[in-house]
Amino acid sequence: DPKVNRTGQVWHVLVYPYLENFEYMWKIGDHVDPTYGTNLCLDPHSKILACPRGSESFNNHPNGPYQPRSLVPPKKLLEFDWKGVPKPKIPLKDLVIYEMHVRGFTFNPDSGAKHPGTFLGIVEKIPYLKELGVNCVELLPVFEFNETEWNRKNPFSGKKLSQFWGYSTVNFFSPMGRFISDTEDPLAPVHEFKIMVRELHRAGIEVFLDVVFNHTAEMGT
Repeated sequence: DPKVNRTGQVWHVLVYPYLENFEYMWKIGDHVDPTYGTNLCLDPHSKILACPRGSESFNNHPNGPYQPRSLVPPKKLLEFDWKGVPKPKIPLKDLVIYEMHVRGFTFNPDSGAKHPGTFLGIVEKIPYLKELGVNCVELLPVFEFNETEWNRKNPFSGKKLSQFWGYSTVNFFSPMGRFISDTEDPLAPVHEFKIMVRELHRAGIEVFLDVVFNHTAEMGT
């Protein structure tokens, strides 16, 4: 009903009671777009997605093809204890920046991380970063992306290759589900990301995010 569910160019709907952990999608029109093969899409403001979780699921989705869904988050989503840790606020001219890929930084066993390939893995390596003299990390895409979108294979091993770097964002508000260690907690992507930021800030290390809006999963260019 445009009189109830539309304000200017924005359509909206109120769902009550609050459906915590409910999975949903938006339906756009009545006809399937042949370009995409569907008329269903994610809520672009989703903070959490129902999708493969955990480092072990990277490029190895256990439940078939990648089909993420928006998730109504638990109400405690915004509850996080920053423990009074302030932002370092280091002047740009004084930054020593280390650019890294969250998974690539600690996934190799040589890193010695207990949580390899995850946000928490970076926390474990803070002493190493401090030893290098780093006071800022620039993280390659940390938002949800489909690393299985390519059909390419390693010509020598035949193993399926991944879209490793993440420049094909699925949702800009949802941290990557395969960069976490806790696969049971629906809030883990958000909370583990925040833990990483908090502990880097505690160590006097700034956090920059590599955000590229012209490379997205819906065939952006």
